[in-house]
Amino acid sequence: MITPPRPQKFYFQYNLGDLVTVKSRRVTEEYIDESVLVGIVVDRSYRFTTDDRYKILVRGREGWTSADNLILISSTTKENP
Repeated sequence: MITPPRPQKFYFQYNLGDLVTVKSRRVTEEYIDESVLVGIVVDRSYRFTTDDRYKILVRGREGWTSADNLILISSTTKENP
């Protein structure tokens, strides 16, 4: 008897609607400008080989970034103890 493979469960570190800080970096010839912005997670993409990617809405603009550039400020869901 052949048993079908179990579907893998994908776990995202951040949920849609989470309030996060985003580390932003701009490199020029003279200096490196690092800033921290506050945004909302509006989309996410699961990656098998690298960190998950998240689309963040900041000041009316959206951009993709990896999970290591984000820090959670406020979650949209409550965790069960």
